[in-house]
Amino acid sequence: MDAIEQLQRSLNILQSNVCKFPIGAVTPDDYKPIEEKIQDLRVSLKCLSSRLQMLQVKLNLHKSLNQALETDAGDVHQLNEKLSDSFINDNVSKFCIYSKSVQDSFFASTDDDDAETKNHMKAIMKQLFITNDKMLALQNDIKELSDKEIELKYECAQSINEFRVFLKDQEEIRNKRLEALNPGVTAHEERLKELVFKINLIKRLIMNFISAASADIKVLPELEAMIKKHRDLVSIDTLKEMIQNRSNYRED
Repeated sequence: MDAIEQLQRSLNILQSNVCKFPIGAVTPDDYKPIEEKIQDLRVSLKCLSSRLQMLQVKLNLHKSLNQALETDAGDVHQLNEKLSDSFINDNVSKFCIYSKSVQDSFFASTDDDDAETKNHMKAIMKQLFITNDKMLALQNDIKELSDKEIELKYECAQSINEFRVFLKDQEEIRNKRLEALNPGVTAHEERLKELVFKINLIKRLIMNFISAASADIKVLPELEAMIKKHRDLVSIDTLKEMIQNRSNYRED
């Protein structure tokens, strides 16, 4: 059964790729939006630029050093701390400049000509503070809703698992009763389930392989007939009906 499960996982991956592949495309790059192509080019350029810079650093290192230098772990940690402090100080400096600019706009001048500008700036800043408070409130609401969503998903998963266990227990009870009333029925049902699983697995494989070779459907009409034949999956009831019809046909 391990081989069948592995085949089932491979089939799910194949079906996902077939469903996501653009209609009429010959290669994965066909019919791709311009924005997506530009984004892919940007990512490629960033990777190439990073690779080029790394190679340049290695080249300069080999040119300037004749012997390998041993770096202490404490020095690396100190370097990381210095870089973090520099980044924080840079942001603090920027925010201080922004705050100083706002203060200058409010308090730098007392001329009547700047009264209208100050009032306008006050109105803008008031609206900005209100918007900022709303954004903070929204972020808190989003966080609460996200936590609630996680809790609901966890509860839903637990309920699904409990219901699955319940169904399994009920199926075992049913099988025991059937086995007691009519020995051999349970084993027959299990064989039918396994047979249905294998038939549907083969049907899905046929459909996905034909879909992957869509260019040959126009040339080979029998592929289209196979699609029509295998597009519908079978169930235990339909399999029993097929077996019954075959038995009746043999009797006739």
